[in-house]
Amino acid sequence: MTGAVRNSELLGILVAIVQGPQGRLQAVELAGRGLAAAARCDLAVMADKHSVYTEPEPVLIERSLAFADRAVELGEIIDGLADLWRSRRTGEIGDPAFEAALGDLVRRIEEWPGRAFPGL
Repeated sequence: MTGAVRNSELLGILVAIVQGPQGRLQAVELAGRGLAAAARCDLAVMADKHSVYTEPEPVLIERSLAFADRAVELGEIIDGLADLWRSRRTGEIGDPAFEAALGDLVRRIEEWPGRAFPGL
């Protein structure tokens, strides 16, 4: 992985897929979608961080707990992507299966901001 993305496992894996020697066009396109989706995740987190909420304390606690669940979900997606990329690099999985699984993980990344921050 390159130094420019060392602070993000998600971005690092997606960049590695784009730069990898075994990348087919469909995998590169999916990784590109994943990069855009990861950026939207970051923007959603920053927008929420700078939002002022005026709801009662129980509502704010519920919101925080729901976000914690979504953060765990994003971590699981990243773990799945890391496992998938490791399997691809070692030859345990072929192109069609890799691309299908990558497409599913990218779709989950794309949907994450809407689940984590309804209304943003």
